[in-house]
Amino acid sequence: NGTWEDIARRLLDNNPEKYELSVAGTRSIKDKADIIFPILHGPYGEDGTMQGLLEISDIPYVGAGVVGSALAMDKAYSKLIFEKENLPICDYKII
Repeated sequence: NGTWEDIARRLLDNNPEKYELSVAGTRSIKDKADIIFPILHGPYGEDGTMQGLLEISDIPYVGAGVVGSALAMDKAYSKLIFEKENLPICDYKII
């Protein structure tokens, strides 16, 4: 519902040194961080999107890469790959 945006903006406005959001501008995240821990959930977080952004920005990060993240988000493709590699999986039906 957008409430988090109001809270984030208030925190940023009241204490910019502590809570800084840098997406676009003169200072780069590369200048501020040695490595990124993309601890995000769902679309745009664990589907390879953020990993792709970090890779094209040449910013090191931990965790799975773009392809691994994208495939893990798609459970049907994940199961097919696991089967092809003879990994044990539960019975399933793709609908």
